[in-house]
Amino acid sequence: MTEVEARDRAEKLASCMGIDFYVVRSREGDFSAVQVPSDDCEILATVTPPGSVHARGLE
Repeated sequence: MTEVEARDRAEKLASCMGIDFYVVRSREGDFSAVQVPSDDCEILATVTPPGSVHARGLE
């Protein structure tokens, strides 16, 4: 999947499930949306669900 597709998927998952998702790139260069990133990947973005404490900056 492309980085744009991974971001879109992360946004949809965060919104539907109400939990943070991460857009990551693996060592091999693959992009994905994950709930728990592994130690061997690069986190490109954090997607917070709308209305969450994190999204409102109240943490």
